[in-house]
Amino acid sequence: DAFLKEQISFPQNELGNRGYPLWGYHPANGLLKNDVKSGRVDRMNPLQLWKSKAEYKKFPHKGFLGSIHKEKRAQREHDYWILPRNPLQL
Repeated sequence: DAFLKEQISFPQNELGNRGYPLWGYHPANGLLKNDVKSGRVDRMNPLQLWKSKAEYKKFPHKGFLGSIHKEKRAQREHDYWILPRNPLQL
């Protein structure tokens, strides 16, 4: 109850400090996850991918390039970085 009251009192900004939408809450984030999963990212160069969807163009090209690499790395290394429940299983 107190948490919800606090969230209502201080709503999340739609734009970050640099004037661009927040990546974590933007639909482009989900689209990029799907594009990395499907391999579309590997078939296109980053500029072509950035131009392919209007959601991507709301972010600067250089920032979007960083997001591509970050998402590829997250999907590639995800299982490795999750700590096991039982460390003795290593």
